[in-house]
Amino acid sequence: MKRLVPLLAAALIILSAFTIAGCSIRMETYTGFHMNTYVELSACGKGAYDMLLRCKDRLAALESSLSPYMDGPIHRLNTAHGEWTQLDGDSFYLLELSVMLADATDGAFDPTIFIAVEAWDGMSGEKLPSDGELRRLAPFVDYTGIELDAKNSSARLRDGQMVDLGGIAKGYAANELKKIYDEAGCAGVINLGGNVYAVGSRPDNGPWRIGVQNPRGNGYIEVLELTDKSAVTSGDYQRCFIREGVRYHHILDPDTLKPADSGIISVTVISGDSALADAAATAAVVMGADKAKELAERLGVSALIVTKDGESIWLGG
Repeated sequence: MKRLVPLLAAALIILSAFTIAGCSIRMETYTGFHMNTYVELSACGKGAYDMLLRCKDRLAALESSLSPYMDGPIHRLNTAHGEWTQLDGDSFYLLELSVMLADATDGAFDPTIFIAVEAWDGMSGEKLPSDGELRRLAPFVDYTGIELDAKNSSARLRDGQMVDLGGIAKGYAANELKKIYDEAGCAGVINLGGNVYAVGSRPDNGPWRIGVQNPRGNGYIEVLELTDKSAVTSGDYQRCFIREGVRYHHILDPDTLKPADSGIISVTVISGDSALADAAATAAVVMGADKAKELAERLGVSALIVTKDGESIWLGG
């Protein structure tokens, strides 16, 4: 397996000022590249600078644990040829949660999709797998093939299967960083490549304002006002290529192993649980509007979907 892009890059702490009613409140900012995406963390409060350094270290640890490319538990599980593999706390918890959410979404979210992701070369645009190749791979995309041993924090797959927790890992990381913010008594915004967690309130006690990108143009289709909530967006425009007028994107339908074609081009899910929002957003793009509505109600989340016809629809509470 090859690494699609470098997983680590140089990081920089940037100091900025947040001015309110003539008084300057310093916001600390960390930017970097983790978990295959650009990261920007902002925080205010006593000890915010040191708190962001702890967040950086936690991100690095999660990346090592959850990446299918780095030499960590998930990579070892994927190359174990059906043997039991010892996992660490993060990878076992998230794999177990992924199976639960796969059940909850009727398989629209499936962590065993990685073998198909590899067949598409991560949507680099360099490869279009044939229908025959996808049919050959289809039996290996089945989350029910994952076996878990909670007592020993171990798992095994059917030989030939591979898991990718990328559809939920950034949401889990946002939850973990939110814990660090809360423990330090800091407020701010966690942005993990579009997985956003608004922690606490702004220094003026107002909500954080988060723009939802227009999936087919410039600007925003909605501005969310969030306090201690996460907003996660999945869409067909985030990692894609167009060939002969056809858009190929990274959200694969586990039934066809092809890019989802449900009529939805963007979903933003809002929840206090960023991991739940992450998986639900991916599943909703696969499921389509009607089933996404049922899913939002069942999971107790709010969602904004954008259809290929340009219609914006709010779901849930």
